[in-house]
Amino acid sequence: MEGEEEYRFIYVIHCDASARKINDTRTKFSETKTAETDGRAYARFNPSHSSSCWYVGSSSDIACRFKEHLGYGARRTYALHLSSWALELKIPLEIVALRYSLSVQDDVIGALEDALWTALRPMFGRKGRR
Repeated sequence: MEGEEEYRFIYVIHCDASARKINDTRTKFSETKTAETDGRAYARFNPSHSSSCWYVGSSSDIACRFKEHLGYGARRTYALHLSSWALELKIPLEIVALRYSLSVQDDVIGALEDALWTALRPMFGRKGRR
């Protein structure tokens, strides 16, 4: 829309779950990714990160990116694809999105995302720009 400013986002997907539920999450995701369920490109699994933080990422089209994480976007885009494996876990998720003007430089966005990734140690995804 004319006159509407565009933004970039850094986002965090976090779960509010017990250690048992986090372990169930790790098991279910690992099984789904190994089986290559639905021919999807599942995010990287970080087995050494037993964290309530699931994912740290960035996007300029956050609606599209969340659609991919939910499993209703492109199958070959690396994402969580939650609808393929997480529904039966019934774990509440919290999504926090930090909004930045397009005038913020790419290297600043990358540094902020990497700092969050290092501090939160998400269970899924990878550190660094693609």
